[in-house]
Amino acid sequence: MSKHLFIATMRPLTDIKHIEDKHDVGIISAEEYQEDGDLPFTLPYVYEMFNNNTESFLKFIDEVMDIGDAIEVYEYWEGSGLPESINLPNEARTINLLTYIYKDEYGEYSLNKKRWLEELASRTCSSHRSVTTFVKY
Repeated sequence: MSKHLFIATMRPLTDIKHIEDKHDVGIISAEEYQEDGDLPFTLPYVYEMFNNNTESFLKFIDEVMDIGDAIEVYEYWEGSGLPESINLPNEARTINLLTYIYKDEYGEYSLNKKRWLEELASRTCSSHRSVTTFVKY
């Protein structure tokens, strides 16, 4: 089985080449996965990300989001059947990059506004068990 990291956005990403170079990530459209029903996203524009570490991924998410945006993140394990998140919605996380709040099934946690990146990098930000939603509002 191979792992894929997918994101879904409210609006299409523009200037992808600049984003890839700046954040050392690779991004391609992944609409075919969404059309096949293999991903549990509610947002319309789906992309697959490559060559990313947690910190570069978080910087990328923070930069591409405008106030009022949401981005969904999901790990898909090819060949594993239906996404586990269909069965485990209680494990979903919401991360607000405007108020620096991390919320999971156990509670809500404030992140330090100066060290949020390091703090968030040590937490679960993507999973094959549930969708993580990043918001900025």
